[in-house]
Amino acid sequence: MSEVEIKVFGLQRSGNNWLSLMLKRNYGNVRLMGNDEAGWKHGMYRVPQVLGRECHVIILSKEPYAWLPSIFKYRAGRHEASANFTQFLNGSSSVELYNLMYEHWLSAHLEEKKMVIVAYEVLLANPFLTCSGIAKHFGLEKKIKHFSTPNKHMKKNNTESKREFDSNFYLHRNYMSRFNAEQLNIINPRINWPLVKRLGHSMSMVGALA
Repeated sequence: MSEVEIKVFGLQRSGNNWLSLMLKRNYGNVRLMGNDEAGWKHGMYRVPQVLGRECHVIILSKEPYAWLPSIFKYRAGRHEASANFTQFLNGSSSVELYNLMYEHWLSAHLEEKKMVIVAYEVLLANPFLTCSGIAKHFGLEKKIKHFSTPNKHMKKNNTESKREFDSNFYLHRNYMSRFNAEQLNIINPRINWPLVKRLGHSMSMVGALA
């Protein structure tokens, strides 16, 4: 069984740890490259420089409306952002960071290895089918008979916590209730919508709420 090296890239709060755990749990010949081996998973693509060779790449993203409330909650909890969502959207460069990093990762040139682009809501709707596609693309081999999907909130060390995860918040797009008209008007002109489509998201711009 030949080992397959994969580096998962994506912004914080995009499901990186969840996907990584699923791949490690279900496939025996996968080697997920850590931050110390192939660069920071949330940072610039520098795999050949850091690792000394290419490896396969997965780019994982939430669509912007889903990602912004999530990264706001994360940063506010760490006292890295204002406790007010509107002030956060106005004062931070989070939308610009989203545009910049995903454009950067998509532009990575791989000569010998392959890249797979995964939309978080697609992965969430059908983890088995999505991971099976990744496995086929990269030549991963199953190590357990029945596919195992983590159903708890994730910890930083790629393990599950004890808290149940509510997938409907994303699958039913309940996160849209976090936005009012003012907030949509703040972010809509700044989102790179062609980029969102290239990342595999079906979500289109939502007009300001009445």
